[in-house]
Amino acid sequence: MRLDCQALSVQPSWQQVEAAIPEHTVDNDELARQWAIGLSGDLAAMAPLTSPTMRVWHSTDGIWLDAADAAARMADASAASPVVGAFEDVRTTVTATGFVVQAVIDRGGVRTHIAQVLTVEDGVVVAVEEYIAPEETGG
Repeated sequence: MRLDCQALSVQPSWQQVEAAIPEHTVDNDELARQWAIGLSGDLAAMAPLTSPTMRVWHSTDGIWLDAADAAARMADASAASPVVGAFEDVRTTVTATGFVVQAVIDRGGVRTHIAQVLTVEDGVVVAVEEYIAPEETGG
C-alpha cells in the first residue's frame, strides 16, 4: 500500500506563515511609491508608512513638530483653506537615506508647489522636511 504524503500534509494557516517570516522592512523605492500614492489622493494611507516618533518641519515657519502636532496643523489648514483635489504631478527620487518628493496642489486657484525631503530608518519615515511655495503668476 502506497501512502500519498503530499495529500496528508497539513497546510499552515496564513497567521503561521506570517509568524515564520522575519520582520519585513520596506525599501526606500517601495516607501516612496506608496508615499506618492498617498499624496495623490488618500493622505491617511501614509500613516502606516511613518514612525510614531516622526518629526515634520515646514519652510513656512521653520519649526520641527511631532507627528500629532503636524497632523493637527494640517487639519486646521485644510479647514481654513480647503484643498481642491489631490496633489498632482507627484514625483519621487530615492536617496541613500530616504527619498525626495516634488508635487503641486491647487488650493482654490492658487497652485502651491512642495518639495519634501524624507528620512527613512528601519523601513519607516522618521523625518519630513517640507518646502512650500505658491506658484508665481504673471510678470
